[in-house]
Amino acid sequence: KKNDDPMQDPWEKLREEKKSRVGKNTESRMRNAERAGNLEKGTANRMMKNVKKQEKQKVLMRQKEREMGLVAPVGVPVDMRSGGEKAQRGKPST
Repeated sequence: KKNDDPMQDPWEKLREEKKSRVGKNTESRMRNAERAGNLEKGTANRMMKNVKKQEKQKVLMRQKEREMGLVAPVGVPVDMRSGGEKAQRGKPST
């Protein structure tokens, strides 16, 4: 769109929006089940706290992997990353 940040990945934004919608929907379903008596009180709160904690840990791990250079740059095939004799792709010249 016209006013979007050109440096931001639009597909990542869409994935994050969907993830938040799905999480909100799951939380609502669990709260409804609590009200109906199908789940123990407080289950939805405990689950959402755990989910948020896990997401935060994943973000931190991704950042750490990027800093250490364990993640391949975007657009580079994983098998090409290491270099050496294995890096040659396609048919060998005869």
